[in-house]
Amino acid sequence: MIGCYRVTALKNLLLCFLLLLTACSSTENQPTNLSANSADFQSVITLPIRLHLLRTQAEPQLNAEMSEQELTELFEQVNLIWRSANIKFYLESVHARPVIFEQDYLHAINHPEFYQTSELAKQMRQACEIPKQNNQVINVCVVKRMTVNMGGVYFSGRDPKVVWPLAMHSGSKPLNPATLAHEIGHFLGLRHNQEDDIYLMKGRGNNIRRDGQYDKIKLLPSEIYVARKMAERFFVILNQT
Repeated sequence: MIGCYRVTALKNLLLCFLLLLTACSSTENQPTNLSANSADFQSVITLPIRLHLLRTQAEPQLNAEMSEQELTELFEQVNLIWRSANIKFYLESVHARPVIFEQDYLHAINHPEFYQTSELAKQMRQACEIPKQNNQVINVCVVKRMTVNMGGVYFSGRDPKVVWPLAMHSGSKPLNPATLAHEIGHFLGLRHNQEDDIYLMKGRGNNIRRDGQYDKIKLLPSEIYVARKMAERFFVILNQT
């Protein structure tokens, strides 16, 4: 049992190292003459996502909840966005999880005027801490509302995770799969670009504006290259069991 725990811990550390290594590499150094129809992109890479639905005791109206139909539609739309990279994501499991440091999270939600943006982001990361996090899946923390007025955020580090809200801080723009697809892009080593709004990694609110246009969202060939390289490394570690 102890031996199994040590092996799992080593695999988690190795995976985190690869995530950081890829995230630090710039897409500017990747080949620019790639085509989305390249033979390198023909094989499908399938990656697991584990959803953590955050719940509070003091304010149950802030509990993150999703129906089976919503989950099905979410993954269909995220996979539609990522189809040009031939990367598919599947729901590995769903877990209801209590907010860590609930009172701090609720105070940041209800009184954001008392915080700097960096402090609000810190509160969001703290609320989404996952004890004994399994880094052999893509961990997505689903919240009813963010402490910061963003459509999502990716936290790197030893326990990387995506935080995705069911609605913006104001309660508007619910269930936007483009923001989740965008943050997954960060997980796979992609950075913001300066392309037109139709590109997934443009960021800065464009994913919110493109709600419902998921079949039109694009990835640059260089972004596909980077994302697939990271996904391949992730996939190899998953299968070393």
